[in-house]
Order: sequence, then C-alpha cells, then structure tokens
Amino acid sequence: MWRRGHARHRAQNGAGRPCAVRNAQNRCGDGGQARYRARNGAGRPCAVPRGGTVCRSAQTSNLTYPFGAMVRGLYTDFHKMSWTHLGMWDINLIEFIALATFVVAGFLVLRSTTAPLHERVAFVCFVLIEMVMASWQFWGSTFGDGRTYIDAFLLSVILLLATPARVSATAYASKKFGVFAANRVITNRRLALLAAVAVAALIVVARRRILFE
Repeated sequence: MWRRGHARHRAQNGAGRPCAVRNAQNRCGDGGQARYRARNGAGRPCAVPRGGTVCRSAQTSNLTYPFGAMVRGLYTDFHKMSWTHLGMWDINLIEFIALATFVVAGFLVLRSTTAPLHERVAFVCFVLIEMVMASWQFWGSTFGDGRTYIDAFLLSVILLLATPARVSATAYASKKFGVFAANRVITNRRLALLAAVAVAALIVVARRRILFE
C-alpha cells in the first residue's frame, strides 16, 4: 500500500523530491516560494525555519538590559504587596529577600572562601545572567518560586560552606580589600542564621503549593 501511494506521489509531483518537501512547496505556491527564496536564499524549502531567528527571539525574551526587569519587578511587588494577608506579591518579596541574602553573603566571602576559582567565576556569571540581566518574563512571574535563580543560590551556598570558620595566620596578616576581605569567616552561628532565612522562605513556598495545587 505504501509503495503504491509513494509511486502515485512520484508520478504526480516528480521524482527526486521527498514527499514532505514537495508538500511544503505546494502549500507555499509559486509566489510564496519566490518571496521566500528572495528573502532567505535558494535551496532551502519554506517549511524549514531559519535557526538564527529562533535563537535571537529566545535571547531577547530571556535577557534584557542590566537591572531593568529587576527594578521593575521589585517595584511591582512593593506596589502590590498587602499588609493584611499573604498574597502572591508578598511571597515574591519573601523569596527575593532570601535569595538576596545568600547572594550578598556569597559576594562577601568571594575572596576568603576555599572554593575553586571556576566556581567563584560561575557564581558571578550566574548572578549577572540569571538575576541582573533576566527579562520581565522571569521577574514578572508570580508562581515560579525563584526556579530561574536556583544556580546563583546553590553556588552561593557552596561558597559559604567552603569558607573557613576561623581565620588562618596568612589571611589574618593579609590586607583587607574593603568588602571583599580575605580574612572573613563563616561561623556556625552565621550559617544557622542563613539557614533560618532559607527555611522561612521554603515554608512560605510549601504553604502556597499545598493550598493552590
């Protein structure tokens, strides 16, 4: 059956052309083919999209100018937050406070941590891409629970866990460089405070997931 159908197709549309390509060209018509080849070049069927357009569209929808969408998202959260009940905008702010706490702490131990250099560079790059340059489709989301920024959060946790709890002799003798001091430590008490912030945000997220899903 398939062979008879294929033979009829070759007899009607000509040999040497795949069925899918021939059908696509028939749908486009002669005028559509001429316009398509004038724009995109000959030798490419109109059913095949150009990958560059898709990549550029995804890039512009995911990334934007630095701090542009972040400032707009925080302003929207503060503007729509409620003091009487825990709404989605309030939960967004709680999640951002927890994320910002760990990110700032990660930058504070950027020089004193014993984590490898590539993990420190990855932390800075993820903060720039996932937070600073993230578009409105992420900062304007009210039900994403911060999944977009998970890499920056996890790498900040790695840097904090790799930071010594006591100051070594070499680090104590070295000079301080303002915020990025080489002799900064993370004690158990500081880790407990950071863990309390993360647990509070997780409780809020779990409550919303249980109630609304």
